Amino acid sequence: MDRRSEADARPAPVGVWATLRYLGPGLIVTGSIVGSGELIITTRLGAEVGFAFLWLILLSCAIKVFVQIELGRYTISSGETALEALDRVPGPRLGASWVVWWWLLMLMTAFFQIGGIVGGVGQALNIGLPLETIRLGPLSIPFGVTGYVLLVGLSGMILLYRGRYRLIERTTTAMVFLFTAVTVGAALLLERTPYAITGEQLLEGLSLRIPEHGVGTAFAMFGITGVGASELIYYPYWCLEKGYARFVGPRSDSPAWAERAWGWVRVLKIDAWLSMVVYTVTTIAFYLLGAAVLHARGELPDRDRMMAVLSNMYVETIGRGGLAVFLAGSFAVLYSTFFVGTASNARALVDGAGVLKLARYRDLEHRRRWIGYLCLLYPVVCCLIYLVSDSQPVFLIKIGATVQAVTLPVIAASAIYLRYRHTDARLRPGRLSDLMLFIAAVSMTVVSAYQAYVLLSSR
Repeated sequence: MDRRSEADARPAPVGVWATLRYLGPGLIVTGSIVGSGELIITTRLGAEVGFAFLWLILLSCAIKVFVQIELGRYTISSGETALEALDRVPGPRLGASWVVWWWLLMLMTAFFQIGGIVGGVGQALNIGLPLETIRLGPLSIPFGVTGYVLLVGLSGMILLYRGRYRLIERTTTAMVFLFTAVTVGAALLLERTPYAITGEQLLEGLSLRIPEHGVGTAFAMFGITGVGASELIYYPYWCLEKGYARFVGPRSDSPAWAERAWGWVRVLKIDAWLSMVVYTVTTIAFYLLGAAVLHARGELPDRDRMMAVLSNMYVETIGRGGLAVFLAGSFAVLYSTFFVGTASNARALVDGAGVLKLARYRDLEHRRRWIGYLCLLYPVVCCLIYLVSDSQPVFLIKIGATVQAVTLPVIAASAIYLRYRHTDARLRPGRLSDLMLFIAAVSMTVVSAYQAYVLLSSR
C-alpha cells in the first residue's frame, strides 16, 4: 500500500547547487561503513598480506553500489521500506519472507560488530587521555577502557533518543569529512618515509592473486567494506527520511509522476556515486597504510592493543603529532559507525517488528517513539557484549562481517527480483546498469562460495 501523499510531491532539483542540498543518505551510510570495515578490518588485512588484496578492495567498493542504487530505485518507485521490499521475495514464509528472517539473523551478529566498534572507541579515548581511576572523595573508582566504553554508549543514547534525520546527517557528514582528510593525508605522507609505496607493490596488489593466508580476513573485509549487507538495507531508510520517495507522491499512471520519479532517481544516483567515491578513496588509503607500515613492521592490530598498533601507521608517517591526528581521526571513524549503526538498526528493528507482525504502529509518531526506545537499548547491549568478550574487538567485528559477506548474494538476488517484478517499468534502468547489477550479484556469490570452500577444506 502506497502511504505517500500528493501534497508532499515536488519536482527534483535541477543544477549542481540545488542537487547538493538534497544529498545526504549516502554520506550517512559512508559514516557507518568506515569504522569497522576500513579502519580495523582493512588495515588488519593489509598488515597480514601486504598489498596482495588491493584488487579485492577495489572490487568490494565499486561493485555493490549497483545493488544499492537498485534498492533505492525500488523505494522511490513504491514508497516501501527495505524490509517491506524484502518481504516480497518469494520462497518459504513463516509470517514473513525467508529473507526477512535471514536479515534478523544478520542483525543479531551486528550487535557483536558494533560492540567491537564501541570497544575501539574506548581504547582510542584511553590512549589519548589515560584515566585508570576516578577519585570521588575517599573513593577510587576504576575507569580505563571500560569507563570510556560506558561513556560512549551513554553519549549515543542521549544523542539518538530524540535525534531526527537532520542531526544524524550533519553529525555524520562532519565526521566523514574529518576522517577522510586525516586518512588520505596520512597515506600521501607515506612517500616521505621509509615506507614509501613502489609501483611494483601496486602492480602486485592488482595482479588478482589470492595469497595462501589472510583469506578469512579478506572475506570479512569484502562483507563490510564498500556498501556492506547491512548498509544496503539501511540505505532505503535514509532515502525515505531524506524525502526522496515522499517527494515523488503516490504512484500513478500519469506522465508527470514518472517524470518526477525519474528526477529523484537521478538525485539518488548522484548521492550513491558521490558516497562511493568518498569511501573508496578512504578505504584504499587505510589499506595502503596497513600494507606499507604494519606489514613491514610485522604488527597485527588485535585485542586490547588494537588501537595502539593502528596508531603506528600515523606516527610513522606524520611524526610526533601523528598520535594526536590518529586519535582524532579514529574517534571520528569509529564513533560515526557506532552512531549511524545504532540509528540505522533501531529503524530496521522497528520496521522488522511490523513486517513480522510482532508490533503495530498507530501512526508515524508512534513508530518514531519506538525508534527512540531502541536507540536507548541498542548501545547498552553492544557495550555489554564488548565488556564480556575479553577485549577482542577484531574478533567481534569479524563475526558480524563474515555473516554480512554471506548475506550479500541474498540481498543482490532480492534486488534483481524487485527490479524485474515490482519496480515501475517506467523507472527501470538501461542495459548497462542491468549488466552491472548481474555482475555485482555474481561477484558476491563467487566470493561467498570461495570462502565456504576454504572453510570446508581447512577442516
